[in-house]
Amino acid sequence: MNPETKSLLLSALGLAIILLVSAAIFQYYENLGIPDGEEKYTFLDTVYWTIVTLSTVGYGDIHPTRMETEVLSIFLIVLGLSIYVYVITQFGSFIVGRSLKEAKGMKKCDYENHVVVLGINDVTEESIRQLLHSDRKVAAVVESSEDVDRTVRLGAFPVLGDPTQPGSLEMANLGKADTVLINLQDDSRTILAALACRKVAKSARIVASIKQRDLIELVRESGVESVISPQSLTGRMLASAVFEPDVIDFVDDVTSGLEGCDLREFPARSPVSGKTVGEALRHLRERTGALLVALVKKEGGKEMTNPPDDMLIEDGDKLILLGYPEQFEKVKGLLGG
Repeated sequence: MNPETKSLLLSALGLAIILLVSAAIFQYYENLGIPDGEEKYTFLDTVYWTIVTLSTVGYGDIHPTRMETEVLSIFLIVLGLSIYVYVITQFGSFIVGRSLKEAKGMKKCDYENHVVVLGINDVTEESIRQLLHSDRKVAAVVESSEDVDRTVRLGAFPVLGDPTQPGSLEMANLGKADTVLINLQDDSRTILAALACRKVAKSARIVASIKQRDLIELVRESGVESVISPQSLTGRMLASAVFEPDVIDFVDDVTSGLEGCDLREFPARSPVSGKTVGEALRHLRERTGALLVALVKKEGGKEMTNPPDDMLIEDGDKLILLGYPEQFEKVKGLLGG
């Protein structure tokens, strides 16, 4: 338990003890001499009186009539204001402290099944936008206060720290995340970050961006499932733009989930599993409007673009569909989520 929380709880406990003990004393003395089975004030009445007296409001509907309760009243009136101010100050400090920690990237993330992004730059900024648009929770581990502000503006949870250190990854609650995206300026730090991620989260899927193509295999050995080389991808896109610009526009459209058409991945389930590709394609097209463009077989995990019509779709396979958001909603309904 951190010191701020402990101080707040101790203050609240102290206030509760003073309130209950004072109410019990007031009830005891005010009910002295009253026949059994009758009472002048109930415990709820005296709790109400104690709160009113501590707050120095003093309505007067319940008031002391004995010397002992008058002394108690003086004690509560004298100390009441200072007690309230102290507790409210502690509560305010607790709230402000939590807000400042989050604003500075020093608060631990409490997300689950979220995406952790390591490093903030133009590439990961676009990734965060796409993920948030898809209703995914995102925590980003960044290395400067300026990057914390940038992360907050995007709508992600900021964590200030070194993305290659397990402590920073634990602050991002990586142990309960399902995916990690790594995009650091230095490939060697990307490898260190991947190793740290695998140490903290054994089952999280790790996706990394690498600048040097000759390091791809080394990165895979560090526990990264998906490796992307932006330079190679950009080079192919630039070459295609020379002689097939419309293809580039199409790729730009289908790789963005913010608007227009999109590519989505779905697990093969009934009523699609057990059908051939041709049957599934027609079924999906008629029921949802989405188009089956690729199939990833569970055996080997190899992706087949434009698979043959007679290929059988099995449970555990993955479907890659082309469509619009409203069509994907129909697919979710058809495949059960």
